[in-house]
Amino acid sequence: MGFRLFSSHPKSQTVAVMHLEDSSIWYCVATNGSEGLQMLAAGNKEFSSLYEGNPLIQFVSEISATYRIDHLLISVCFPALQAVYFTFGFKRGEGREHKPIGTHEKQQILDQLYATAESEIKKIVAERSGLLAKDILINRFGVSKVEINGYTVLDIMGCAGSMVSFVVWAETITQQIVQWLSKLSLIKGAPRMEAAHIAHGFESFSARSGGNEAYLFVGAEKSQLMYLENGVLLRTAIIEQGGKQFTSTLMDSMQMHENTALELQERYFQGKVSDDLRVRIRKLMLPCASRIASSVQQGMMRFDMQTAERLWICGPYSLGLELQEMLEETFPDMDIAFLYPKNVKFTKLKKVIQSADPRFTPILLLAIWHYEHNKKSY
Repeated sequence: MGFRLFSSHPKSQTVAVMHLEDSSIWYCVATNGSEGLQMLAAGNKEFSSLYEGNPLIQFVSEISATYRIDHLLISVCFPALQAVYFTFGFKRGEGREHKPIGTHEKQQILDQLYATAESEIKKIVAERSGLLAKDILINRFGVSKVEINGYTVLDIMGCAGSMVSFVVWAETITQQIVQWLSKLSLIKGAPRMEAAHIAHGFESFSARSGGNEAYLFVGAEKSQLMYLENGVLLRTAIIEQGGKQFTSTLMDSMQMHENTALELQERYFQGKVSDDLRVRIRKLMLPCASRIASSVQQGMMRFDMQTAERLWICGPYSLGLELQEMLEETFPDMDIAFLYPKNVKFTKLKKVIQSADPRFTPILLLAIWHYEHNKKSY
């Protein structure tokens, strides 16, 4: 099976990362200068629809012309682009548990793993998203963890034991989105393109911070929960609650248009509203935050993420101060915090990204992951 849809080893110096969520594009442009990675631009752009007309083609054309983009990394909201995992167990033949695994047996085990993986991955994605298996493509595939009789090993070769298990992760994308993104190749001087799940950026950050961490990526209608151990993605979950309910609540309760509600929500998050208005907004926000926190608790229990030492909040619809408060009440023994761009201290950043805004952090981290993933190409 093909694990990559686009070239993944570009010899580029400037990359644009775009996350498509609801009717908006969240983006950043980065270049790897002599002093490390630098952000050239970051922002978001709203459209009436991303799927009608060609707004993305026009936007990519403008960005490419302004910054001479060499490589374009695109992330799409659930269910178009998904990160999933499953555990594959292999029981060795009777009487072989005391014999070390040799070259031939190792290949047999891996062949069975690969034969099972594609159908299992598509089954998981179809069940949790309602997509048809024929519409699902595997973009990336890998093994996060290998165990023999419950003990983690780097390689099964030469190991003895009766039970071999693999934690397998995969990144999937829909046929429709592939066809839609392929239209970008019509752009004159189009950059190289690659689809990548937002979780890859968290891998880079988690590998440096260490320990067991969970990341709550708050989307519009749905959110994603990801669990990593020392930079290795082990579990994912979809949260049936999104941050757009914060905006919708303001729109309905205060009789305002969406753009006005978004601006008010941003000012509230930054502490730039009057005391009376702050009290009023807080009263509206608390029930929304409570619903999301409850869904996160269910997701963490169902997918065995309770061992996380900290939970980071970020994403395009994460501007909800009460969300942190509700999560702290729900998980009193866990460190809960918004993941701001300023938390990313291992790269050089320009002031354009040095804001107290957790909405931009995931795409910033995805740009860092891109450079680390392809550093031999530069």
